[in-house]
Amino acid sequence: MVNGNIFEAIASPTSEPLFPIRQNEKWGYIDKSGRMVISPQYDGTSGFSEGLAAIAVKSKWGFIDRTNRPVIPPQFDVAWSFSRGLSAVKLNGKWGFIDTTGNAIIPRQFVFAWSFGANLASVGIKSESDSIKMGYIDKTGQFVILPDFDSASEFREGLAAVRVDRQMGYINGRGERVVPPQFDLTWRFSEGLAMVVADGKIGYIDKTGKIAIAPRFDFAWDFSGNLAPFKIGKNWGYIDKTGTSKFSRNFSETKSFSEKLASVKIGEKWGYIDTKGEMKIPPQFDGAAAFENGLAAVRLGADWGYIDRRGEWVWFPYKYSDRSGLNCLFL
Repeated sequence: MVNGNIFEAIASPTSEPLFPIRQNEKWGYIDKSGRMVISPQYDGTSGFSEGLAAIAVKSKWGFIDRTNRPVIPPQFDVAWSFSRGLSAVKLNGKWGFIDTTGNAIIPRQFVFAWSFGANLASVGIKSESDSIKMGYIDKTGQFVILPDFDSASEFREGLAAVRVDRQMGYINGRGERVVPPQFDLTWRFSEGLAMVVADGKIGYIDKTGKIAIAPRFDFAWDFSGNLAPFKIGKNWGYIDKTGTSKFSRNFSETKSFSEKLASVKIGEKWGYIDTKGEMKIPPQFDGAAAFENGLAAVRLGADWGYIDRRGEWVWFPYKYSDRSGLNCLFL
């Protein structure tokens, strides 16, 4: 998974997306019409990426293809989704990278590893002082950016967030400090802006490090479609890239836009609005995830299902009583 959403379906240009479902504590997949493609049989999954999906059998992770053929047998303690032809895997406390056939391309030697992005992957090693230092390797496993950082994120829009001496800033793909470490906390860039935390408040900077929207929010998230959700005190809403509040609705909670729709909470129920702030799917759900490839996962009570953009059921809610077996975060 790249976006941290167990219900995200990722499709290649030549294939239709598949969507994870859970029944009787087992995971399988449906297609966009709601037809069962892979019957529920796995203890965990993290969605398809580059034609393969990570699946768990008991406590071990491997990969299947879209026909449910086991491509890489379950054997790893953790397995990230494939990105740029490689997957970061963990076994016996060490991380390395495998290709889509299961061959070890970069031997397990790291104490932590993120997926490849922009042909670089963030990895951690033990320093001489026994602390963990992060740097970036290429697809041969060689360090391109030396492990000099206390933390180092994946690259997004050409920049990566790094921590040095409790302060965070950004580097480019050559390791140059484009935005010197100066913030308490930072996040990835999205549509040219990144969230930063200063003095306990969230704001946004541009790629030069200039403050684009002054820190004043108690909560905020990525820009999508030129809009970002925010919270100040008990008030939730959306801002544009000038920091101007949009839509005069009384939201109880707001989330980012995806495919021109965003899930919003009004009172105790969730629905969806469009980028004009108009309610497109009335509040009726107890939980609502982002739209991905035309469908969104929604919850009624403890049961999860999928709806389309008209709000019609594609897969009626299924039992989801706990969050075990997830190789990612949800909601």
